[in-house]
Amino acid sequence: PQSVQTLTRAAYQHYLSDPDTSIVLTEKALDEALRIGDKFTEGYSYFLLSKCYWVKANYKLSTEYGFKSLKIFHDSENYEELGATYLALARTLVELGNIQKARDFIHAALKAGIKHSNVSLQAAAYREHSYLLTELNQLDSALYYSDKGLALYETLNDSLETSVLYGRKSRIYFLQQSIRESRTSAYRAL
Repeated sequence: PQSVQTLTRAAYQHYLSDPDTSIVLTEKALDEALRIGDKFTEGYSYFLLSKCYWVKANYKLSTEYGFKSLKIFHDSENYEELGATYLALARTLVELGNIQKARDFIHAALKAGIKHSNVSLQAAAYREHSYLLTELNQLDSALYYSDKGLALYETLNDSLETSVLYGRKSRIYFLQQSIRESRTSAYRAL
């Protein structure tokens, strides 16, 4: 229903800046989805809750809701939502130190993106892989995957994600003590 789509759209727009409001909106959408038996909205609501709780650094709930979403989308035709769920779980698992499972989920998202020729999903997988490698201090590899993601996001004219990756490159260069490159990437992020 349109009312549920409005709730989930608003929740997604606010999950980074106001996760508590996003949680309230998502729980309303989830209640309605459960009431009418809408599996897609149920899975998407769990995905949103996973992201909200990641922002709040509640990795237990983030993981719990992420796996609930994964269970719904795993054998569905909703590969974009499945890929997004894999990436959300990967980010949380990196925070928890479960690097191998995070890699597996990033790879699964990339595989889905390649299979369905979805450039946005491929770029997001490269973005998350660069994050994982940065956390592991594998900085040259992190730069490589940042550049792969940037190349795809630039073809999509996605200025937000391009900015995120230039910001990451700035951080990586700073960690490598390449101050000039760090500054250049920081300016490009703006």
